[in-house]
Amino acid sequence: GTMKVMASDPLLKNDTIRELVLLKGLMEIYYVQDFNRESILSILDQVEQRSKIAESKKIASNIKKSFSKMSSGSTAPVFTLKDKDGKLLSLADLKGKYVYLDFWATWCTPCLQEMKLVPALKKKYGKNIIFVSVSIDDDIEKMKAFLAKNPKYDWVFLHYGNDKNIKDNYNVKSVPSYFLIDPEGKFVQSPAQRPGEIEAKFNSITRTKEKKYKVGEK
Repeated sequence: GTMKVMASDPLLKNDTIRELVLLKGLMEIYYVQDFNRESILSILDQVEQRSKIAESKKIASNIKKSFSKMSSGSTAPVFTLKDKDGKLLSLADLKGKYVYLDFWATWCTPCLQEMKLVPALKKKYGKNIIFVSVSIDDDIEKMKAFLAKNPKYDWVFLHYGNDKNIKDNYNVKSVPSYFLIDPEGKFVQSPAQRPGEIEAKFNSITRTKEKKYKVGEK
């Protein structure tokens, strides 16, 4: 199938290059919402078991490990980052509430479009969910200037400069990227739906929390 089609391209005649191109592509599409992840894992299994190239076997194995690290139910990677005032905040500080985490940048138009929907979500669900936006702008001053122009964006904004590994730790290949983390620090959705799609999930979280609270009162 795929490998035969790729082999017909003169640039991809070399087996090693062909497998590397395939592996890189699989890694990127795994994080596209609603993609069939079982199929991708199945192809990675085949490469790991059948490839004649030792390096490809190793890469396929490492990709599978990185996927399991980021799957729902696994622990979200910890981080400590600076906010616009230079104060440090860590993921551990937010335990006890759900965290809706996104990675964005001031130059990213889709990020800014989705961000416009967050104030209404925060108003409705902010009691149970903490909204955290991590800027990957090269300079924290760009984030500060953006926030000065947008005072209604009043949730937690952090800059990744204090922990450049955070992008790798969360396998962020492009922005915007979203993650939903539970009060224990484990992934609920990884990647999570965008602000325009996630309200049904927020609703179910709120209903579950309210039920627990009422039971606890009796």
